[in-house]
Amino acid sequence: MDKIRVKINLLGDLEKYQKKPYFFINYGFTLSNVFQHLNIPKKKDLVIIVNGRRGDKDYILNDDDEITVFPTVDGG
Repeated sequence: MDKIRVKINLLGDLEKYQKKPYFFINYGFTLSNVFQHLNIPKKKDLVIIVNGRRGDKDYILNDDDEITVFPTVDGG
């Protein structure tokens, strides 16, 4: 199976799940698959940016994608 390389930046309290910035993963993997691999809790509310645009957990990753993820911020 072909492998692709993606860069993932985890910010805020997600930094503790970051092992390395670049990942080699199977073609066809989604962000959800990567989050599962990194043990990020499923119920966590996240803001996901893929290549400078808003994304979601079901996004199918492509070679050289750059993803930034941070928790939502509540405030008032």
